[in-house]
Amino acid sequence: MSRRSFFDSAILLCAAALFSGGCVAPQAQYDLGALRPGSDEEIRVIAEEPMAYLRQAERRCAPLDQYRVTFHRQERLGLIPRLAELERMDAVYRARPLSVKFTWLDADSEYREALYVEGQHEDKVCLLPRNGMFGLPPVVSRFRPEDAMAFGKARNSIKDFGVHRMLVRTLKRINDARSLGDVSLKYVGRRDLESIDVYHFEARYPQRDPYPNKRQDLFFEVARGLPVGTMLWLPSDELDALYFYLNLTTPSAPFGDDVFTISGPAQAGERRRDGLPRISRHA
Repeated sequence: MSRRSFFDSAILLCAAALFSGGCVAPQAQYDLGALRPGSDEEIRVIAEEPMAYLRQAERRCAPLDQYRVTFHRQERLGLIPRLAELERMDAVYRARPLSVKFTWLDADSEYREALYVEGQHEDKVCLLPRNGMFGLPPVVSRFRPEDAMAFGKARNSIKDFGVHRMLVRTLKRINDARSLGDVSLKYVGRRDLESIDVYHFEARYPQRDPYPNKRQDLFFEVARGLPVGTMLWLPSDELDALYFYLNLTTPSAPFGDDVFTISGPAQAGERRRDGLPRISRHA
C-alpha cells in the first residue's frame, strides 16, 4: 500500500469511528402489497410448520455457489446506534474460492466498489471510495474483513455475505433463543414485495435474547422458495436493520476471475442497471 493510500485509509477509518453514529437516515420504504389468502394446501403446509419451510429454504439455497443479486442494506451503526443511509449494491458471489464484489449503485454513496477474494490481496478487502481525499483521485485501500465491523461501517463481514448465510444466521438465532424463552414463528401470508410474489413470515424473540431487535420479518420468493430478504425491528417498532437480495440470477457459465477485480474510477462511474426495484429513500 502506498503512503498516500495508507494516509487516506487512516483518515477514513478515524472519521468512521468518530461520526458513524451521527445523523439518523430516513428509513427505506418498500412497496409491500396487501396480504392475500393462499390456497388451503398452502396454508396447511406452511402455516402449520413454518420452521420446516425455513429449513427447506436453507437446503434450497445452500447449493447456490455463484450468483448476481441487487443487494440492499440499511443498519443502525455507531457507538450510539443511528440508522445509516440505505445502500444499494450490485453484488456478485462465488463460493469457491470465496469471492464477493460489491458495486454501489447510487451516485452519492461513500464507496464505489469493494472486493474480497479468499487468499488474494493478503486475504484483505480491497475498497475503492467514490471520492479521493483533498480533491485527489480515489485510491484502492486494503482492510481486514473484520475492520468494517470494528469501525462501525457494517454489522457483518463481507465474508458472511449471501442468501444462505443470512438464513443460517436466522435459524441459529431462533434455535439459540428457544433456551431463553418463548420464540414465535408464524406464517403471515402471501403478498407482493416490490412486485415479487413472496411468502411473509414473522419471528418474535424473547426479552433475554441478546440482540436489540425482537421482531423479524422474513420474505421468500414463492416461485423458487429462495430468501428475498429480512427486516429487523426494535421493540419501539423502529427499523434496526434490513437486508434484501433482489433480482437473483445464476450465470450460464462459471464466473471468471476477471469478474472479481476492482474496475477503478474511470470504469465504475455512476452506473445503474435497468430493472432496479422501485424504492424511496425517504420515509
